[in-house]
Amino acid sequence: MPQRHPIFSSGAHLTNNISLTVSRTSTIKNNLDIRLDDDPQEVHHRNVEAKVLFVCFGLGILFNVPISVLLLTKRYFHKQFFGNIDLLILHLSIADSLVAIFCGLADAIWKLTYQWLAGNFTCKAVKFMQMLSLYASTFIITAINIDRCMVISRPLTRVRQHAFVKIMLLGGWLLAVICSTPQLQIFRVEKAPFQVDGHDLWQCCTHGAYSEPWQETAYTMATFAVIFAIPLGVILVSYSIIWCHLRRNTSYLMTPEATMHRRRGSSRARADSVRELTMRRAARNAFWISLLVILTFIACWAPYHIAMIYFVFAHGADVNGAVSNAVENIFLFGMSNSIANPVIYGAFHLFRNSNRH
Repeated sequence: MPQRHPIFSSGAHLTNNISLTVSRTSTIKNNLDIRLDDDPQEVHHRNVEAKVLFVCFGLGILFNVPISVLLLTKRYFHKQFFGNIDLLILHLSIADSLVAIFCGLADAIWKLTYQWLAGNFTCKAVKFMQMLSLYASTFIITAINIDRCMVISRPLTRVRQHAFVKIMLLGGWLLAVICSTPQLQIFRVEKAPFQVDGHDLWQCCTHGAYSEPWQETAYTMATFAVIFAIPLGVILVSYSIIWCHLRRNTSYLMTPEATMHRRRGSSRARADSVRELTMRRAARNAFWISLLVILTFIACWAPYHIAMIYFVFAHGADVNGAVSNAVENIFLFGMSNSIANPVIYGAFHLFRNSNRH
């Protein structure tokens, strides 16, 4: 009967022993020797996943690096006005580029080699950078929504708003570093209690990192809260405030009093009215962008986190092949968030700016 070895599979889960990218069965001979050649389906599946990861890496770099270059060129070479949203999108493109490198490229190479060949230090560094990039990307998305909410509902002076954005960015990166630090302790290179094709198997995994089962569950749930649940809650609150503010302003501008004031008012009043309409148009754009962000964030990451929690609470439970195959590919879909971000934020913002000139 084939046995599972998810702890020592390539592409192990980002935060614990459970492999959501590879938990394929391998035929075990003499109880201690795995012959990968005897399972061509497993080899084919790993090769396909590696190709998909390489594509994710390529698209992530292709979409994010040009935005970083354009924004840096705008700031340092053309000396154009560099707004808060420019700064936020620049940091988001950098974070998403790191996601492409450490979650896409690194895992793709790992799939092809099957075992970890880069040593203990690199194991810890890669796992740290994987979580750092994902945390940073999520926190910056949250910061963008907070900034848009502040601009629309409680606008500050330009200097104060810029300082507020810088504080959010600094806090986001520092929090990402702090939240990723446990990876340095949890992950290490361990030798598997079996051989592959007659050779020892060394894998970057969490084997032996937890002294009690509840510790793994607690860490996974804490990760879920910090990287998904809380940011999603903040984004939803920001979206709700934007929607309420937009609806309130729209209701006022549609009243007979406001209409009569615009018709009978002075040229200054009419100018103020034009400015209000412009702000309403900007608010409406922010509203739809915020809605798109929420839907994309949920669509990309909710399935992954649901599967992660399911596997954590189903310790050792036998999972059928169909479920296992589906879950193995969920993280690949989650990575698409870092490909969608430059389209939602960068492309829309840069296109809007190009139309102004």
